[in-house]
Amino acid sequence: MDAKTLDGPEEQALMQALSDHAALSCRIAELQRSLTEDRATLMRNKQLAMDLIVQLSLNEREAYQKRVDDAEKSGAFLEHPTSGRKSIYAGTLEVRIQRIATARSQILSAQSALRDNMERCNSLRRLANALAEEIEPDRLVPVRDRLQELNSSSGSLEPTQMPYQEIIAVIRSRDGQRSWKANEVASQLPGVHKKQVYNALQWGLQTGQLTRVSHGRYRHADIGFGIETAADIGEPDQDDN
Repeated sequence: MDAKTLDGPEEQALMQALSDHAALSCRIAELQRSLTEDRATLMRNKQLAMDLIVQLSLNEREAYQKRVDDAEKSGAFLEHPTSGRKSIYAGTLEVRIQRIATARSQILSAQSALRDNMERCNSLRRLANALAEEIEPDRLVPVRDRLQELNSSSGSLEPTQMPYQEIIAVIRSRDGQRSWKANEVASQLPGVHKKQVYNALQWGLQTGQLTRVSHGRYRHADIGFGIETAADIGEPDQDDN
């Protein structure tokens, strides 16, 4: 690229905006990969923890279940009371709960960073386009491809995988809200697209964790929340209102 053709203030600012946008896009992709890995780690350890809890005595299950729920919801790792005899499974269960809490903390941190980076990335895109409008078209030739790439990639960053349990965690975090739409769930999970919420709900339906009430309406029997979709799960995507 010939730097001499882009030496004005607006042109230099445009070059910087394009460079910053490219760097942020790479960072966003890294954060999305990290979220996918952390979610998989959380789910794997949650399943192992649940299998271990089933092996405990009835009076131990409730306390451990609460600790698993707290770890999954907020990343909190609470020490188990030392009094009383512990099951032989307790040691392994402690490790799993701690790993759940660590994964959730990392997910929350990555989600916050992802939200900030995506907001800045969108701001840089708007800035670059506004600056480009102030520059004569023939002077934009050296960066025309980069501008086209910036606008073609905007809003289509690589989506992360959406485990079904993430939906449950979002819904449990708002006990007072009993009815949800797919796009409301997606809005609480930065980097997650509505299509992936649909895919996760389909998995919940296939595994019997969700029950179809009527067209586009589903219910989770254990925690009682309802969720609505514009189309029946498995049908082509439509916009939710």
